[in-house]
Amino acid sequence: AEEVVGGGRERRIEAGRQAGRSGQMKFEAYFVLPIGGVILVLLLCGIRRLQRMAVWLGHVSMSIGGFRFSVIHFFLFVTILSFAARSYALSKIQDRSKDQMYGRAGLPVEFDDRYRGKEWRIERNWWICLFACTLWMIIWRIASTFSYFWHEIEKLEEGGHEEKPPPPQSALPKPSAPAKNEIELTERKKAASEAQKGDVAEEQQTPAESKKQQ
Repeated sequence: AEEVVGGGRERRIEAGRQAGRSGQMKFEAYFVLPIGGVILVLLLCGIRRLQRMAVWLGHVSMSIGGFRFSVIHFFLFVTILSFAARSYALSKIQDRSKDQMYGRAGLPVEFDDRYRGKEWRIERNWWICLFACTLWMIIWRIASTFSYFWHEIEKLEEGGHEEKPPPPQSALPKPSAPAKNEIELTERKKAASEAQKGDVAEEQQTPAESKKQQ
């Protein structure tokens, strides 16, 4: 009688665990994945207004127990936790003996089918959790990148309209005094240009003026 009672209790515990896992997978399949798919499509659509709306939806803040976090962080934490739990369950069932799982130890056929179905369900849930975790990680990185570059573009646009003030007079370099060689070279150039002008004026004199001068 005690064995029957103990077996019934274990079956009830196992049934409760399966119901909890089933509810968790329904939450991911019908709530987490559709919301993530919609946000990702809006982010990748190429329309600036829809992209801003998706970033705004992802960064809506919520608080649970005094902790504040965004929608993206909440779903990312849930999917990572669920993926870790499914990975542990998959490794645990894979470590069992193949004889126990596939009825090679003289187990009835119904037990063999139950172990096979349990293994396949765990593998299916593992892939779903991996997909959900990857989806929300991509959303997190795209939304963060868009927010950063939009902020930088707005800063550049605001800074482009502002006129830069002229540099102060103290910052301008002082003119250096000319060297002696430069002064001599300048005087020689002036003398040569004056002599050249005099020669040109003499050549332009008419014959009558030259006779008068003689």
